This record gives sequence, structure tokens and C-alpha cells, in this order.
Amino acid sequence: FILIVLLVAVISREAAHLLAARRLRIAANEIAIGFGPVLKSMRTRDGLLVSIRIAPAGGFVRLDEESWGAARAKDKTLVIGAGVCANLAIASALVFVHTLAWPDYSANETVVVSHAVPGKALMAGDKVISVSGETVDMTIENLPQLEFALTLADSAPITLGVIRDDERTSVELEPKDGEIEGAGFAMREPRRSVIHAAITAVLFNPAMLVMTTHVLCTQISSGEMPEVIGVVGAAKVGGDMMAVSSFPVLLAAAMNFSIGAMNLLPIPVTDGGKLMFVAIERVRGRPLSEKAMGVANALSMALIIALATIVLLHDLNERVF
Repeated sequence: FILIVLLVAVISREAAHLLAARRLRIAANEIAIGFGPVLKSMRTRDGLLVSIRIAPAGGFVRLDEESWGAARAKDKTLVIGAGVCANLAIASALVFVHTLAWPDYSANETVVVSHAVPGKALMAGDKVISVSGETVDMTIENLPQLEFALTLADSAPITLGVIRDDERTSVELEPKDGEIEGAGFAMREPRRSVIHAAITAVLFNPAMLVMTTHVLCTQISSGEMPEVIGVVGAAKVGGDMMAVSSFPVLLAAAMNFSIGAMNLLPIPVTDGGKLMFVAIERVRGRPLSEKAMGVANALSMALIIALATIVLLHDLNERVF
């Protein structure tokens, strides 16, 4: 699932670059998925080379140098920015679909366990702080989350320590024939509001940006090293998320936001780095020399490969082995 999401995100980003370039009459010679030696390629009727390369760690659109050099700085900015906009637009679209198709049941006071201890039924929104004496910290919003919490218990009956409305209580459940006695998932059908879904979709990317910035600033100010995960780490975290949620759509949305945000970093081989070159060109009145840009691209690529290797080893050590 993670690889499919990444592939769709890369294809969408590069297609956006290509479409924007053609719209602005900037010639493109190639669109590639991946880097390194070509595995398979074909030419379209208008001469565009479409290639799949051996290292599926991104992609690129190779523009005609003469056409690109003659383009205005404004047009270059639009072409470069189209890729990030595509990823963010996909993230918002996925959030819109998720909100419309799977609304927030907790807002309707959904009963997660309808036949638990009388007067102490577990409700959506309850914060579970212990499972049979084992300390946990999770908020129950749906049945998959409840089932995940119950897997933490190693004996019966299962006693859940719960905080509801700032008061502590407990819920006792009795497994029977591999199932939880009386564990029902009764819920009222929530309203599916297009306006609410649209507002949620529009606010998703700004909210993610604010949250990410806050977490990074908090970690840095406390002297902690910000945690960065790669594909392996994303797969592990994504698997944990999908274990407690029936809807992986939000995971795909978060990944598209992350890819778009990462591409805005001012590193020469990213879209942010290319925008930096355009800004320098506008200030200087002429672009940097090909040699200077080549050195910058080579150094940044080496840095990215080194960081990716470190992150991969960290993910394997911390999340797999």
C-alpha cells in the first residue's frame, strides 16, 4: 500500500510539471519515473520520451534547455510549483472523500460496547488508560481500535481502565468463544455534509503544516533530534495506524502532504531547490552557471543518499529488528 501511494504521488507530481510546462509552451524532452539506468522506455507521437528507471525513488521531467532558458521567471516558478500543488491537492481530495464517506462517528456518541457492565458501557471518545493492569494511552473511536486494545490483554475477564468526562471508571469484558461477550458496534448514521467535507479538506494541509512545525520546534527546543522515517518506517507506522483504523485513506493523504512538504525544502535536487535557483536568477539578472548548478546538484544528491541510508538503517534497527 505504501509503495502504491508513493508511486501515485510521484507520477502525479511529474505529470503536473509536464502539463504546466506544456501549458506555458516550454518544451519537454522526457518524463521519467525513477532514477538511474532505463529499464523500459517509449516515445509518444509528439516525441516525448517516457521512461521507467531502475531506482524508483522519485522521478523527473527533462525540459528542453533552450526553451527553459528563454522562459520567464514567473513561468519557471509555475512549472516547478505545479508538482507540490499536485501532491497537496491529492491530499485534500483524499481528506474530502474520507470525511464524506466515513464521517466522525464519535461526534454522534457512538456506543462501541453496548452490553458491557451495566451503566459503564464503553463509549466512543473514552480514553483507555489500562488494559488488565497494563498501562496504555489510546482513545477509542471505533470498533477496530477497541479490538486492537483488547489484543493487549493476556487474561480474562478483561478490565479496561477508562477516563470519561475527566472521571475515572472501569469496564469489564468477558471473552467467549474467541469473541468479546456483548461487544457490539451500535451507531447512528451520521450526516454526510459536503460543506463540512470541503472545509476539512481545505484546512488539512495548513493544519498538517502547523502541527509538523510545532512538533519540530518542540523537539529542537528540548534538545531532541527530530525523528525522520523512511519508506520502511512509514510502512511500519502505517501498518500500526491501519491496525486501529479501517480507513487508510487518511494515511495516503498524510503521505502526499509529506511528499509535497519535503519537496519544498531548499535543496537543489528538490522543487524547493529549483525555486531557489529561479529566485537567485531573478536577483542576479542571469542564471547560475551550469557548472555551479551541477556541483550543487551533485552535492545535494550525495547528501540525500547519505541521509536516506542513515534513515533506512535506523528504521531497520528500531522498527524491524
